[in-house]
Amino acid sequence: MTNPHPADRPPTYFWILPGVICLLRILPWLWTLWIEPPEGMAVLHVGYNPRDFLSYLSFIRQLSEDGAWVWHDAFTTDPQAPRFILLFHWVLGVIAAVTNAAPSVVLELSRIPLTFLFFWVLWWFLRPVLGNTADRLWACALVGLSGGIEGFLRPFVAQLPAALNPARIDQSTWAPFGWNTFASLYNPLWIAGLTLTLVILRPVLDPAGPRNRRDLLLIGIGFLLLYWVHPYSAIAVLAVVVARPIFEWVFEGAVRWTKLWRTASALLPSLLLALIVGRWQAQDAVYRAASGNIFGTLQLPVFWYPLTLGAVGVVALRGAQRWIRQSHPYGVALLAWIGAIIVLHTSPIINGYHFLFQLHLPLCILGAAVVREVAGRLRDTRPAPRLAAAGLLFLVFASFVFVTVDSVRDIRLRNFVPASYPRVIETLATRPPGNALVPPTLGTMLPAFTPHRVWVGHWFLTPDYSSRVNRYEALTTDPDLFDQLTQLLRDQQIRYLVIPAERSDALLEALGDRVDEHLRLGTMDLLVLR
Repeated sequence: MTNPHPADRPPTYFWILPGVICLLRILPWLWTLWIEPPEGMAVLHVGYNPRDFLSYLSFIRQLSEDGAWVWHDAFTTDPQAPRFILLFHWVLGVIAAVTNAAPSVVLELSRIPLTFLFFWVLWWFLRPVLGNTADRLWACALVGLSGGIEGFLRPFVAQLPAALNPARIDQSTWAPFGWNTFASLYNPLWIAGLTLTLVILRPVLDPAGPRNRRDLLLIGIGFLLLYWVHPYSAIAVLAVVVARPIFEWVFEGAVRWTKLWRTASALLPSLLLALIVGRWQAQDAVYRAASGNIFGTLQLPVFWYPLTLGAVGVVALRGAQRWIRQSHPYGVALLAWIGAIIVLHTSPIINGYHFLFQLHLPLCILGAAVVREVAGRLRDTRPAPRLAAAGLLFLVFASFVFVTVDSVRDIRLRNFVPASYPRVIETLATRPPGNALVPPTLGTMLPAFTPHRVWVGHWFLTPDYSSRVNRYEALTTDPDLFDQLTQLLRDQQIRYLVIPAERSDALLEALGDRVDEHLRLGTMDLLVLR
């Protein structure tokens, strides 16, 4: 990236935007440090979406344990070789190891520098796209703070008739899916993915294509880094590259093959290397099972756009109309970007919800000039235009308030765990590494805070997760299945067995002298096996 002309640099007050976003996005984590849990419960101290963040922590902590940069899957005790390459988690692991800070703290605080970096790169990305500095400022404000109108309606969803499937509405409009960028910025991994996406797409979307060696390097090296940081974002970039010539042919009647070839020549070596490494990774059955979870039918259809995009979608459509009418040099490229993400997030073949967080940003770019003009009407001397402008701006920017409130409220729903769980984790953290058979919910947490591997623990990283959840319950409760439990303990070389206390008497009798130590930890029992 070249040094911009002073006139192209963002004004000093621009940095208030990422500062405010960082403050709002860290509130849920700070709330976990303050809130008092109900009796018999404990606070997990994970700011967002524990089932994903705990998996991140399990990888981050591996570097401090053994110094490895290729990691194993701690959410299964199946035989495996280290095959997971996660560049972003590796960087955080280095920081945790050097600073001796807890991986959970490093992960949460990483959001702050990443958010500032993202907005710096966003401004750099927008310089050739939006020539007007005011439009760039409004685009950044839209990216950072705008959203849909689902926040106005979600409090009333539970009162809807059962025929409308309120649970489905509530789930599909859930902010952490990434319906807007402010919601997406809860996840440091997504911030890194979005930042690298912008770095790659700037020369890809350029009307002239990659112009020089620097552009080719941004595409090639950037794609390789992106693939090892967030593979779903790398797939999104490939989709945009494929969509670009299709949209050019539809809207302009021609494909610029030279430009396409330059882009492909920059991407192909990195894509080939990624495929070679991916083939090596897939030789391990555990990695192959986890990576295969990309395929599935968990998609988010455009049906929800009137709620989740709301007024942002309206101003983006208005902006797109202008760009096409005025033959904006980036008009077709931006439509290709949006079209590619729509196809991905609605796909019935791959789990499209992984790609949704990439949609909001290009819509904000399209709508920036429209919102700037609307804001200008606030100075109109007539009350009607002023009220209309204020109302539209309110609908565009109110979302971040609802998302923040919902994120803090979400702590009560997802961050409280039985008080015995932290006791089990603290006890096992002092024991030698080994395989553990524990309740599935506890299994989600144990690899994040200890060096142990669990037989069942994570919906994505544990092979056959659902069947293992059911099997754990059956094997630890039905005496007729205790022989199968004993065989499982032997086959999986389980050293630590954690069960609800009320089940321990029957299991102690069945396991006999295989139990070397028995600890009562609140409502859970820990059996250390020989």
